[in-house]
Amino acid sequence: MTQETQNKITIQQRIESKCHQIMEPVEIWLDRLVSMPDRFNPETFKVLDHFKKEQVKGAHARKILEMYELEYKEYQDVLTLRKKNLKFKEINDEEDNDSEERQLLESYEDWPDEWIQKGIKAYNNIFEACDYMNKVAMANRKAPKRRPKDPAKLVAKLKYAEKFDDLNLVSIDPKEIINATELFVYNVKTRKIGYYIAKTIDPRGLNREGTGLTVKGSTIRAFDEDSSVQKTLRKPQEQVKQIVDAGPVKIKTLLKEVKTMEVKLNGRINEHTILLRVIR
Repeated sequence: MTQETQNKITIQQRIESKCHQIMEPVEIWLDRLVSMPDRFNPETFKVLDHFKKEQVKGAHARKILEMYELEYKEYQDVLTLRKKNLKFKEINDEEDNDSEERQLLESYEDWPDEWIQKGIKAYNNIFEACDYMNKVAMANRKAPKRRPKDPAKLVAKLKYAEKFDDLNLVSIDPKEIINATELFVYNVKTRKIGYYIAKTIDPRGLNREGTGLTVKGSTIRAFDEDSSVQKTLRKPQEQVKQIVDAGPVKIKTLLKEVKTMEVKLNGRINEHTILLRVIR
């Protein structure tokens, strides 16, 4: 191991060093509990304000909690033992199980419960400030940015008809479906025209994740199941061409004019399906 490696400070050491720096004025305040317990007031030091000023991070707050847990527990244990009416002189010093309890009671023999309660309150104030700063840190933590899914991978397994010579139809690039607001398909076997509408529409057309249509396997996903419908065309030679050529407003009028029964779409695309067009 080189001298440089030996002298390298770890992240944990940096955190611990910073915590001691932050807690220096708090320690001075806590010392008064030992030197002047009768005059000590656990509310005089505004720990939370101090932490905000020092811009305590989540890692610091968690470390500070660890630093004072044992001292806090010690005060709690003294009160618990006293509730059992135990006194250190009555505990047999030769019994290992009792020796720690005896030492603890002896250490605080001259301290009334009131002083110990002051210590508990002081540490509670520290812990509450730590909890608050940790929550702030968690709230401000930015969620990791997820890479947008590659449209080519999403549609890689999509089965569809690339063309239909009888009506001179050619499918669009299936990648265009991803994030589209609307999709029109035509099943050459059943003569049904299908109209998919996205469940969540991005009004600004920014292709934000979670908006528009998407594909999984050979199924259209994220469409509105109530408004996405299909109808059988009686004159597909005329009607399909009109739908392909129409503007976004006119196309909906043309669909309404198709007088056959509406049937809900299930999202499945197969080798008989032409991908006519999308609207964004």
